[in-house]
Amino acid sequence: MQDNFIVLNFEDSKLPEFKEVKGKPWVQFGEDDLYPNYLLLLSNKSAKHNAIINGKVNYIFGNGFKANGVNDLLINKCNGAGEGIDDIAVKMIKDCEVFGGYYLQIIPDALGRIAEIYHIDFNSIRVNMAQDQFYYKKDWRNRREEVKVMPKYVKGNNVSGVFFFKEYRQGDFTYPLPNYIPAINYIESDFEVSKQTLSNAKTGFSASKMISFFNGEPSEDDKKKIERRFNVKFGGSDGKKTIITFNNDPTKAPTVEDLGSSDLSKEDFTAVDNLITSNIFAGHQITSPMLFGIMESGKLGSGNELKYAYDIFKNTYVNFKQKQIENVLGYLFGMEFKLQDVEPISLQLDAATITAIAPKAWLYDKLGIDTEKYPITSTPSDPKAVNATTAPAAQQEMVNDNIKNLSAKQHQQLMRIIRQFSKGQLTKQAATALLKTGLGLNDTDVASLLGIEDDAQFEKEYTEEEVADMLIEVGTFRNNYEIIKTKKARFIEDEFEPQEIIAASFDLWNVAKKIALPSIKIMYSYDKAPEATGPAVLPNGRTRLFCKKLVESGKVFTRQQIQSISTAVGYSVWDRRGGFWTMPNGEHSPSCRHIWNAHIVINK
Repeated sequence: MQDNFIVLNFEDSKLPEFKEVKGKPWVQFGEDDLYPNYLLLLSNKSAKHNAIINGKVNYIFGNGFKANGVNDLLINKCNGAGEGIDDIAVKMIKDCEVFGGYYLQIIPDALGRIAEIYHIDFNSIRVNMAQDQFYYKKDWRNRREEVKVMPKYVKGNNVSGVFFFKEYRQGDFTYPLPNYIPAINYIESDFEVSKQTLSNAKTGFSASKMISFFNGEPSEDDKKKIERRFNVKFGGSDGKKTIITFNNDPTKAPTVEDLGSSDLSKEDFTAVDNLITSNIFAGHQITSPMLFGIMESGKLGSGNELKYAYDIFKNTYVNFKQKQIENVLGYLFGMEFKLQDVEPISLQLDAATITAIAPKAWLYDKLGIDTEKYPITSTPSDPKAVNATTAPAAQQEMVNDNIKNLSAKQHQQLMRIIRQFSKGQLTKQAATALLKTGLGLNDTDVASLLGIEDDAQFEKEYTEEEVADMLIEVGTFRNNYEIIKTKKARFIEDEFEPQEIIAASFDLWNVAKKIALPSIKIMYSYDKAPEATGPAVLPNGRTRLFCKKLVESGKVFTRQQIQSISTAVGYSVWDRRGGFWTMPNGEHSPSCRHIWNAHIVINK
């Protein structure tokens, strides 16, 4: 208090400072270098804010990218973790909505074309002032974790690097800020008010009466006894609702004062909640809360109303965001990308209109009617309807396009397999498996090429040697690769987590510096199990032939190759391996003393 004035300091969520700190090559992100963690906390703690973020991501991503021709492989798989471009795009959009930007790790091939692309968690990266060096830590709160360095990605170069995108904001900002930044105070208020509600609900304490006694101040023990006896008799089932005081004025009788209750302790938070809600919506540029599953009192939300609200929101917000993602991926890959829209409310038609104009096949599908059991037959009112039983005949007349589209190398492989089969160097089963696995041919094509009876049910009994030979035929020599990381394989699509691959890439860059880095791959090798004693191949024929051939081949395999051979031979080569193993204690293990290992590798 100065000059009879009292200064009240109110809480405020300040904008983060971006500044260089002595001894650190990166720009500090906020006062404690943890501002992204604060934004993430807001997203996870405010129910309204989180619903809007998730809703925006759904509307922007829509139905994802449409696969067409040359884009098919990229759409389905664009990195060694098994992620497709849709998986990456969802993470890009979510980071952009929460943080205002995103980071991607780009791994090019020797010609500078993108071989793999990974999303990097936004809060795990810091950048220098020039924005050409990036610093990675999984958790920046952990002071013991080592910082890993990675350069900026330059299109056309054959050097792995980080692509940094941030939305434009007026002012010189090293890091991006989200578009809802003006509403930060209200977003934080949303979950702070919820904490007050939770506290009241859990403790049951909101004092409404104060009782003052003026007949002297008793000892501490006596105070506790009086308070306890009073609450037992008058407190009721809702817990403590009174405050008891003791004073040294015997001339006064006890007094009971009504304290009422504070605004935040009432059950009805309507006024405060409306203030917070309206400002969060304004910060997020929301036209209708109902688009995000947030109901407004007094409004039912008809289909037409939602449709109009969505059209406005899409034209004023979604379209720009979609174009932004499409342009970034188009720039990186040099091809066109187009996100498919999704609408919350479709055109409303009555049953009579749908029956009159909809194709019968579509109606069968929507009603879940089995067209094989109840074929769709032509009727005078539906002359274009086609009997479902005619489809297989038409399909049988189609020619397998794989034969026509073989590359020169694949054609040589095809001719070699046919030649070896005709000379008796390959069995029918082995030749069939190689043609189906390596070239994607179907049973009819295989039977025609090999000049054998067209029988879809080829024999499934293979010797250990034949299975091993099939694997070795499609494998690649291990010494063609530089192994970055190895672990016992699980044989699942995402063998290594994306962050494991990203960290391995940062490690590789820190060691090799500015050299051309080839594409990272996930490969599998067949090796002796750590718990098995002795050499990988035991002498005197004590190692199964399957294991001996694979170990001595020195080859590694893709997951697809192992899976394809398994399909061809009729059992899981992955699970069975070399068959049972008699362990030192005399018991039999269902699999041999060898295991599959997974490796993150690069070409030498």
